[in-house]
Amino acid sequence: MTTQLPDGWVMHHYEDEVTWWRDDLGYPIDYWVCQYPFVPGFFVAITLDDRTGSKYGITSYPIAGPFRSLHAAIAAAILIQP
Repeated sequence: MTTQLPDGWVMHHYEDEVTWWRDDLGYPIDYWVCQYPFVPGFFVAITLDDRTGSKYGITSYPIAGPFRSLHAAIAAAILIQP
């Protein structure tokens, strides 16, 4: 089953989460949608830069969710985008 993402949105797999964000807004990324292993649902997360010590350069923590669907979480993230 393929899920069509809204225009400008991309997905990326990390070791500890799968993330979706709006790539056409450029960097820094303020909010993205996350799905964590063994945790049901999708979450809107705020992102922090490398000051947190992440080896990937960005660390995030959830601020809303869980949402039942990816598209519901994306809609919530769109609502809070600056």
